[in-house]
Amino acid sequence: MTAPNAETLTRPEAIATDVPVPPVRTVTYLFLTGTWVAANVRSSSEKNIKIPYEVAFDGVIQDRAPDWPRRIIGGTAFTIRVPVGVEVSLFLNTDSLVGARMHPVYAVTPDENDVHVTIRETRGARLETLAEAVLARTAVDERSGRRIDYYDAPLHGNIWARISRVYTSEAAAETLPADADAAIRDAVVSIYRGLDRAQLEIQIGNPPVQTISATFVDSENPRVNISNYSFLRDGLPRVHPLGFFALLDAARVAGATVVNLTSCWRPSLGSIAHRAGIGLDVNIIADDAGSVRINRSELIGGMPTPWVSDAEPHLHRRRGEDRGAWTAEVERNKPPLFQAFRSALEASQHVRQIFDPWYLDANSRDEVPATYNEQNNANAMLHNNHLHITLNIPELL
Repeated sequence: MTAPNAETLTRPEAIATDVPVPPVRTVTYLFLTGTWVAANVRSSSEKNIKIPYEVAFDGVIQDRAPDWPRRIIGGTAFTIRVPVGVEVSLFLNTDSLVGARMHPVYAVTPDENDVHVTIRETRGARLETLAEAVLARTAVDERSGRRIDYYDAPLHGNIWARISRVYTSEAAAETLPADADAAIRDAVVSIYRGLDRAQLEIQIGNPPVQTISATFVDSENPRVNISNYSFLRDGLPRVHPLGFFALLDAARVAGATVVNLTSCWRPSLGSIAHRAGIGLDVNIIADDAGSVRINRSELIGGMPTPWVSDAEPHLHRRRGEDRGAWTAEVERNKPPLFQAFRSALEASQHVRQIFDPWYLDANSRDEVPATYNEQNNANAMLHNNHLHITLNIPELL
């Protein structure tokens, strides 16, 4: 092979030209969530909420940069580098998912200065304000010496509603497993078609071999934090269809005739689970043998319940000395219907977390067994009077 010479390396047509590169600015977002939580509470699921998100430049979703967080975390700022003159916006919560992305929020376009946007979450106030960043001031950062435009923006119930996907009956039908029981499938899809009352009567089998009366209970939080809120129109359709499917199908498997579903989608309370429509609660189930109110708060002085014996509070206090005696008493008084219902949920591939008065399982998909609910910390006491599930939706967790 002939070695290249200087003549072949320096052809006249290969003259370099200057390509202008636009200067880059930083855009920093800081979400101050759960502002109603007491200042001395250093960590909470509201102050440090984890919000799914995507970033768009001029409306185009960007690949995740290595230094961007997996989730937006309340109280923790994150920074995006963007060319001057390019609009930055966010898609949040379930509106960040593929197939949604209808409502970009908190858009800013950096020009001469870097940008810092502070989003403050409030409850029940100024619900008419939009998810828009408003310039508050310009100042020089003492550490970097750079000029920064500081913007403020609101976050409240109406905005949570806007960034929470409303599922249609078609989307529900496509989401449910192909081998779903026909009656359960029809019941779930009907929720997204629109119910005229917060109750379903589900006939299993043809001819029917089981009837499930499912009641959906609204909560105060969306009523006081969303304008013109309707539970049937605005609340139920924001729940992920697999949530209703998992609970109703577990009721079918357990032989239940009644299931009471509470704390569906809500905008301004708790972790991301209920706000993203992947958290649901149940407080009552029943079968032909009787009703089970899912409550063991009597263990620490709450309402009386058949599931806490007279002996158990004493055994609970002494569990450090004889744990086996306490757990045996827990098992001895546990209602069979509850165990069947919970076992069905535990077997569901669609369920990721199960918290209830008997057990706590932060990951029901792994091989680590659930632990007993000792009602000795905030999460344990929160779930001493109902069963909670979180769906196994990785892009939202």
